[in-house]
Amino acid sequence: MDHPCLDCAILKSIQTKESSQVMKYHKQKDKWYLYNVYPIYEKNQMTSVAYISREVTKEKKTEDKLKETYQLFESVVENVDLSINTVNSKGEILMYNKGSEKIFGWQSNEIIGKTNDVFHREEDRDTLVPQILKDAREKGKYEGIVTLIRKDKEEFLASLTVTPIFNSKREIKAYVGIAKELSC
Repeated sequence: MDHPCLDCAILKSIQTKESSQVMKYHKQKDKWYLYNVYPIYEKNQMTSVAYISREVTKEKKTEDKLKETYQLFESVVENVDLSINTVNSKGEILMYNKGSEKIFGWQSNEIIGKTNDVFHREEDRDTLVPQILKDAREKGKYEGIVTLIRKDKEEFLASLTVTPIFNSKREIKAYVGIAKELSC
């Protein structure tokens, strides 16, 4: 090269004496490349490096598209006036949006990690909640009108939809609950 490369994986490995990985965009080729460098030692001295590069344009574009899609999804979930919650298979709350904060009264930091029982009346916890999850598992979705409770224990009617989320083995990983308060 006629000039030193900025953020060069080889220089980084020589300086740190450790493996390094650098992803770079080459404007002239309009392509992304991933460079991996591994130091080679003889008698505790670094004598050379193994240098592997490969073009990763397709992977980089896919990654960028996924990031954009996630940002869009996150924006929609956070700015809709519906309660959208995600719970794991044990019922522990993983995600709780701003719509949930308005409807239920808990702030995200107060509720994440608690079980979704807090949204249901005591008399519904042993019967209705298991039935909702059973319907979601067996039918792919639960839809119904239920009585839910706020942080201050006030009861209200809501339209509730619960959908399972599957992992790659088609095992249920979590559930998404969407609730809309019904006005009388």
